[in-house]
Amino acid sequence: MYNKNLTLIEDHHQALKIWQKLKIKNLSLVHLDSHIDFGFYRAKPVRQALEEAKSLKDLKRQLEKTLLHLRYQDDLEAQLNIGNYIYPAMRDGIVDRFYWIIPGNNEKFKSSLKDIKNLTKRLKFQDHYKDRVLKLGNNKVSTKLYGRYFEVTDIFSAPKIEEPIILDIDVDYLLFDSIKNISLTKNIGRRKPWIYPDRLAELIKEKFLKAGCTTIAYSVNGGFTPIEYKFFGDELYLRITKSPFDKTLERIFYLRNRGIDRYFKNDFDLSIADLNEAVGGLRGYKYLSAGFKSSFLAHLYFWLFRISWKMGKKKYARKYYQKVIENDPSYRCKDNNNGWLYWSKGNLKSASDEFKKINFCDPKDYYALCGMGDILLRHRKYKDAEDKYIKAVRLKPEEKQAFLGLASIYICLNKLRKAENILSRLKKIEPFNTGRLILEAELNKKKGNLKKALILYKESVMFGAGNIKIYDNAFKILRVEKDKGLFKYFEHSYKIFKKNFYKNQKKFLLEEKRLNQLDRLANGFKKIDKIINLY
Repeated sequence: MYNKNLTLIEDHHQALKIWQKLKIKNLSLVHLDSHIDFGFYRAKPVRQALEEAKSLKDLKRQLEKTLLHLRYQDDLEAQLNIGNYIYPAMRDGIVDRFYWIIPGNNEKFKSSLKDIKNLTKRLKFQDHYKDRVLKLGNNKVSTKLYGRYFEVTDIFSAPKIEEPIILDIDVDYLLFDSIKNISLTKNIGRRKPWIYPDRLAELIKEKFLKAGCTTIAYSVNGGFTPIEYKFFGDELYLRITKSPFDKTLERIFYLRNRGIDRYFKNDFDLSIADLNEAVGGLRGYKYLSAGFKSSFLAHLYFWLFRISWKMGKKKYARKYYQKVIENDPSYRCKDNNNGWLYWSKGNLKSASDEFKKINFCDPKDYYALCGMGDILLRHRKYKDAEDKYIKAVRLKPEEKQAFLGLASIYICLNKLRKAENILSRLKKIEPFNTGRLILEAELNKKKGNLKKALILYKESVMFGAGNIKIYDNAFKILRVEKDKGLFKYFEHSYKIFKKNFYKNQKKFLLEEKRLNQLDRLANGFKKIDKIINLY
């Protein structure tokens, strides 16, 4: 297996830069991931928009998005993110054939067939190429995507490819056993691997003989990979490039795996014993590079921190957490806890407990301070929230989250000049931030600049914001500030938003048994529908 170019990255879209640097052309991409990571850019170059528009109306929409983008940023490639980096790779001829290897076995693939079909249909709706034939084979679905061959299958049914390929792996692949079960708010803190790195490395070596370039993305940012499993990326790297391991190293991995299994069986004392034995063995092990050894120790200490906290041993937990940061400072990141997942689920008590846990162990953690500020802001404790955000800004003045919180506070308190100054600073940090656009709209609404507020709401939608409050506010303003053009835009985008958002949220809220929230959502849409009918 050819692995001269094997790279570990955090965010998956960094893979594109590596492929470009290596000047790769016309290779098959084998993408092991719980997510497809293919999405079309919203704004396209004018020539491309002219070539790909399906109608005059579609062309007008595309050019409007392009002009809006260019107002804030003159580089259209700045749209690149973790959900769309494969599109430019196909557009620019880096990728010739696209194999998406989804997690799970053959049975899981069959149960996911409906989801695969729906996903490919949604993508092909935006695809200017007309070939929409979907072929079903033995544990595979194939079609054309953006004019290239596209196949979805599982690792056990994947074809054996002998020519050079791009191998692209996301660590979250090991942690979801099916694309039907990729909700981040399901089983918070209880996710465990369906396949371990040793077995996955074996299958990769069997199936893909010549990986000219391999990228492995941790994907901790956003909570896709829980941080306690971050080291799985390093382990996969080692097993692909350096396996077989000697008995001592395999013993350390065995103890780690058994320790994790015992944790999920609530055998906490035995779990801690296994992990401490693994730490002792690793400290004395001489045949790993310093970088991998530090990453492995951080991984083991994080599990010890987590279990100690669960047992109520907070002082031990803090000691272990400090060892985590000593060995790998990258663990001091936004998603080193489950607070944001509980937040998105509406469980503010559990979210607050998570942020306070990290703050207890590491008072200088920027994101824990912001999380605590967000909880206080939600409870309208503006002064306490402001204090947390200001502490966070002092730690990381280049980050956006604390500024968003401060701007929200100052708008709520009618300190509009302060809010304006904060939003101006935020614009320099991140021109495309939809949260900033929404707050600027709120600010202008309070100042009485209703037309400007509407335009900012529109821009936030064009940049991808999906929020029922945007439409509620926009249509309320339109009852006062009559504008047929803006009304038509919001009416059209609202219909699409309502159809997709309500369908997805309804499924999610029913699964989570959050019926009160579902009722509130349905009532929110009814109110907006009523406003539209009265226009």
